[in-house]
Amino acid sequence: MKPARWWAVTGAVALGVSMAAMTGPPAAASPHPGPASHRIELRGTLAPARDRSRSAGTVASASQVSFDLMFSLRNAAAAQAFVQQVSSPGSAQFHHYLTDAQWVSRFGPTGAGMAKAEAWLRQEGFRVGSVAKDHLYVTATGTALRVEHAFGVKLGYYEVNGHRVRLADGTMTIPASLGGVVSGTVGVNQYVATPGL
Repeated sequence: MKPARWWAVTGAVALGVSMAAMTGPPAAASPHPGPASHRIELRGTLAPARDRSRSAGTVASASQVSFDLMFSLRNAAAAQAFVQQVSSPGSAQFHHYLTDAQWVSRFGPTGAGMAKAEAWLRQEGFRVGSVAKDHLYVTATGTALRVEHAFGVKLGYYEVNGHRVRLADGTMTIPASLGGVVSGTVGVNQYVATPGL
């Protein structure tokens, strides 16, 4: 893995590692049809209440939403430790990068797990793109209505820092059968960069 590309991957890995640890217990309640006990929450997918305080309209059911479905890492703690070591001056592993193949071999999700997640996306009516080379995520596109059904939320527009953004009204959920396979989403909720950060 080339150093110039590594820093972009490091950010994605940090997100993947943090999201991998967030899949929680079954949701107490979910607007998704079916028993709530068959759904689990994707922690970290609930936008802050302050961002959802100023409604700015509804999202049209037919509008297109593109997002990344994040995969859980195998041995997320070891992956996080590796990222710290390879990025820390003085560490014996400093700048000892892995190739994409080495990364996938050590920390990537299983092929069976990724196939299961992709099959679920297709079952929910999404167009599924390619899996990233580092196996951190797969891209998907579908209507807002399909997103709402798949993740058990309603989408709305909100005014945040002077911008109109799309946010889910609650914590997203997925079928319990995808626990340990899917760690989160990127792109369903839209965010605005905070000046000075």
